[in-house]
Amino acid sequence: MKNGFRGVGRRRSLLIGALTAVLLAGCSTAPILLPPAQQAPAKASGPFEPPQLSVAANEANNLAAAYGAQKRKVDSALMGRAPSGFKAGLTTLAGQQRFGLRGPVAGVLWPDTGLIFNGDITEVNRSSFRKPMLEMELAFKINTLIPEQLADVSEVQYVVSEIMPAVELPDLGFDSEVGITGEAIVAANVGARYYVLGAPLSVDGVDVNAVRARLHHDGKFIERGEATQVMGNQWRALFWMINTLVEQGWVLQPGQVLLTGAMGEMTPLEAGIYEARFSGLGEIRLQVN
Repeated sequence: MKNGFRGVGRRRSLLIGALTAVLLAGCSTAPILLPPAQQAPAKASGPFEPPQLSVAANEANNLAAAYGAQKRKVDSALMGRAPSGFKAGLTTLAGQQRFGLRGPVAGVLWPDTGLIFNGDITEVNRSSFRKPMLEMELAFKINTLIPEQLADVSEVQYVVSEIMPAVELPDLGFDSEVGITGEAIVAANVGARYYVLGAPLSVDGVDVNAVRARLHHDGKFIERGEATQVMGNQWRALFWMINTLVEQGWVLQPGQVLLTGAMGEMTPLEAGIYEARFSGLGEIRLQVN
């Protein structure tokens, strides 16, 4: 048992299901068919450049239309590549109320957009964004194929293996015929652009809901955050994310990253040096030019 959750029987089911999928994939008489965005043919080559998305009015009429538009835009941009992971957004009540939503939203992390903090300093350029923002978050690495929704929150601990401190750098500078509404944010892939990951730790040894973070800019304290600000519980946030993504047609892959949402407030990304310190997890230092 870990963090008060049980799920050993279901864990066996998930592992057996993933293994069966792998075995069937090698059998010519019973191929496993992935959604179009995750099929192998016609993969693009070379480094991926995140697109600047725009939102038409009919793509933001409601959440169903917005998620449909997001899936079409992301599938088209990926050209057969796999996402590097997925993200949650507007996970606090204040954020949801600000954009007229009743719950959090989910988006896709583009390939080749995850930066690794190597212990020195990570550099980014504001010129790569239109309206850059910064959020302190927690990141979790998936350790198994997830082709179907989870039945209970207790199963989440068996499908993620590592936790990392993270800084997300979303871009809210997308064009929208309806302005920056909650639905428009979804259709524009929740502003996904770049993100920075710190050193990984085994999730077994971390009380994920006890993590706290502090953010400094050029030596000045500007923000604090707590893990429980994200839907009240990181495991619950992961459970919601995984099931929402599967519902939208994604098959989650081992090695992909899940960003669960902002600890504290989203802040504009300015030039200078940022230091994000996470209790029990380490820090990330970021230089913005």
